[in-house]
Amino acid sequence: MSGPKVVKIITREELIAICEGMIAALEACQTRWLKIGQRNDVIGEADASASAERVEAIRALLSSDRFEEVQKQVPAEIAFLEDDIQRRITKAADAAVKARISRRRMEATAYSVGSKLRERGFAPSDVLDSPEKHSSDDLSFAISKAFSVLAPPDGDRGMSERQIEIARDLGAGEARQTLSEWLSAQEQDNADPELIALERIVEELRAVDQSAASAFDGRVAALSREENPARKRLVRDSFMLDASAARTDALLKAKLMMKLDAMTSRLRATGDLAALTSATTIASALETPATQAALNDLLAAAEVVLVEAENRKAADYRRKSLLTGLSQLGYEVHEGMETAWVRDGKVVLRNSASDTYGVEVGGNPENLVQIRTVAYDRPGANRTAEQDRAAETTFCDAFSSLRAELGENGGNITIVRALGVGATPVKSVAIEGTRTVSEEVDLPVVHGRHL
Repeated sequence: MSGPKVVKIITREELIAICEGMIAALEACQTRWLKIGQRNDVIGEADASASAERVEAIRALLSSDRFEEVQKQVPAEIAFLEDDIQRRITKAADAAVKARISRRRMEATAYSVGSKLRERGFAPSDVLDSPEKHSSDDLSFAISKAFSVLAPPDGDRGMSERQIEIARDLGAGEARQTLSEWLSAQEQDNADPELIALERIVEELRAVDQSAASAFDGRVAALSREENPARKRLVRDSFMLDASAARTDALLKAKLMMKLDAMTSRLRATGDLAALTSATTIASALETPATQAALNDLLAAAEVVLVEAENRKAADYRRKSLLTGLSQLGYEVHEGMETAWVRDGKVVLRNSASDTYGVEVGGNPENLVQIRTVAYDRPGANRTAEQDRAAETTFCDAFSSLRAELGENGGNITIVRALGVGATPVKSVAIEGTRTVSEEVDLPVVHGRHL
């Protein structure tokens, strides 16, 4: 048994609100993940469906009041999406670089084959003369056709001496290569690993910021044409520093924007006026380019607003839950008591079964609440210490019922500090309608404040 108590209250309603806000944040991250992935053609319907199913599974946990699991799985899923989009960006960059290199090599091959045809007295087609103006399919067909002329299949005994000589030059006879083998050899000969690495950086940048990447396209082309080895190294080193810095900045900003999308959803989910204003500010800021520092400042400010909004909402839920629970135990709760609690820092509830004792609740529910038995200060009342102890014992039993009821609903009341029954005099209060005026007595101190 205990007398005055300092408690921490958690309600089912606030847990639901927290989880709903977290899921809203997850859905915002998923939306940006999908947008980036689809823009770069690295997220298909199966990927999108699998992600949607994971979100629905988390929603099912919330529906089953498995709040702790929701609060564990949402951050894990958000972290997965952040990492996954980075992997997909890398995949998109690799594919783009591969396509770019393949195209460049095909054009070079077309020029080479066209030149070989001229050397052997054949007239190359327009496609081989100006490969940069034609599609890859047209180039492939023209190269294949030219190759068949220069190196016909084995067993063709009708070849002229010129054709045999050309075929030998291209690897005919016993050592003759197929077209695919020859093209592969050309690719290996023309490979420039450092240029490929640079192009991959630019393509990773393009995946998240197309305008920033386009500024490097001319430098890629110029570097590929540079023939002076010393100058090429100098240009490449400078290019590498600039492109790497731009890519790092773009990727970090992309991650920050995903976090800001999530933050905006959580702010809106609270329904708090200050939070809604902050969400609007973020949405406006994201419509125009912003520096990484500006985005970080925006996120930090929003986090403060969110914590304050969630704390206010939690405090409202806790006041309402505690007063509702006490009402169910026979204590009189009147309209406006929640407002009076906020205004005065405490409120006294009459016990309908007693004209002598009630209960006082006080403190800021964002943190801790004090609950204690009080006696009405009536003229001529002669209370005894034994009656006070009996009243405290009665309320202690009622408090146990209150804890059990809140627990069954998914909430919790944790006793942070409690004094024994009779350890301190029962506080006397004067009743004036629904307002109370209490005598000044020493109360337990929590975190440097009297509650």
